[in-house]
Amino acid sequence: MDWVALGFVGACAVFLAAAFRDLVPIPPDGYYHVMVARRIVEDRAIPLWDWWEFAPSGRPHLYPPFFHLLIALFSLPFGGDVFLGFRVMTVLLLPAVLLGEWYFVRTLFGSRWALFAVLLTGWDPMFVLMALMGLPSILAGGLAAVAFARFYERKFVSAGALLFGVMAMHPGIGPCTAGGMLAFALWDGRYRKAGMWTVVVAALVASPWYLRLWAYRSWHVHPLEQGIYGEFEGWALVWEKFAWLQFLNVVMVGLAIWGMRRARWGESRNRLLLCAIAMYLPLLLSYGGRFYLHAVPFLAVFAAEPLSRMKWPKSSWSGVARLAALALCPTLVIVGTGTVVRPGPLPMVSGWTLPVFLGFGGARLLDGGAALGLPRYEDVKALAEHVRSETKPGQVLHVNGGGRDFALMVGALADRPIDEGAWEEYTPPGARSEASLEASATDPAGYYVGMSARGIPRGVVSERVGRFWVGKRG
Repeated sequence: MDWVALGFVGACAVFLAAAFRDLVPIPPDGYYHVMVARRIVEDRAIPLWDWWEFAPSGRPHLYPPFFHLLIALFSLPFGGDVFLGFRVMTVLLLPAVLLGEWYFVRTLFGSRWALFAVLLTGWDPMFVLMALMGLPSILAGGLAAVAFARFYERKFVSAGALLFGVMAMHPGIGPCTAGGMLAFALWDGRYRKAGMWTVVVAALVASPWYLRLWAYRSWHVHPLEQGIYGEFEGWALVWEKFAWLQFLNVVMVGLAIWGMRRARWGESRNRLLLCAIAMYLPLLLSYGGRFYLHAVPFLAVFAAEPLSRMKWPKSSWSGVARLAALALCPTLVIVGTGTVVRPGPLPMVSGWTLPVFLGFGGARLLDGGAALGLPRYEDVKALAEHVRSETKPGQVLHVNGGGRDFALMVGALADRPIDEGAWEEYTPPGARSEASLEASATDPAGYYVGMSARGIPRGVVSERVGRFWVGKRG
């Protein structure tokens, strides 16, 4: 059972490695993380102020640094090329998370159960897609699973170190993991004293960054509360937050409920699982889809219970063939609001098909993101090379037209500050935002980039570069 589980994880890694040359970041997340990692590589320090976005005013840099340190580390064999470092991260992230899931479930329930939990985790299409986008929250969840396993084994020193790693990687998953451990320690008396100390010490070590988050809390505003996607008040706002970014795998949830009904809640391992899932509940009322997405590795454990009790052929190859057929089955997802997909039920392929698709050249079929409706990577790269040759390091690019994703791609590929930025939640408030707009309109040496001629202000000398337009004032 262990070799079969590890075989699925290894095959996933092989397919992704085969697609290495064709993997490109997906905006906005990928380009944001690349730009932060570049600052670490070039400045040899963790940035505290994000001056390369929303220039010239910028904003506080509040994202915990561990994920960006990993990208910077992976880029070192490539001469500090953070784009290649991010590709390495993209290849390794999903296999690493699946490996962490296998270790976690094997520790609590044994090899057979772990095999089915790994199959179900990799079967969820949105979980796999987010992992392939290189999201730190997914890697933090995989690290959290290993931390819970070590905590359950009473290996409190390694559990505390891993918990610190989770908190240093993601500002939401970290506190959720700490809360889950603390709730379990309070529930199960055998873990109470040592477990509570483990959580407290890890939280204290991570506290400097979280104190920064608290100090700059006024910068964080939910995009639904800003009115960017419409005006919502009262219960309408609560419902919209609940449905926001929701991709609920109906079959997974059904299997998990079935498994929960059969669980023996007197057992410590089931209590640990319940605490881990329950601590993600605050996400349900803030970013609805984030709750399900990040609870998948734990829900998959309950969902694996009915499958682990089924009879499978004694023949190894026949059993593996049936497991592969099970892993590749399509599923049904309920889509919420806030995405380009229409809300409602939607059949989707198995998540296991995505690495296979990429490994057999599927990334090339995406045409550098153009097939997804994004600006084509190679086109923007050519534009960025032209921009870099005409501007000085540190010169602000005024990106007008094309939206946030285009602006992030240009800024990251050209290695120049932009007057746009990722994360609507951390948009500079009031006067700072107005300062960026005023700079764009009055910069005497302004350099402008747009997807069409309409993005270049009147009176500015402009020219076409490939499919895009650039303009210079002065």
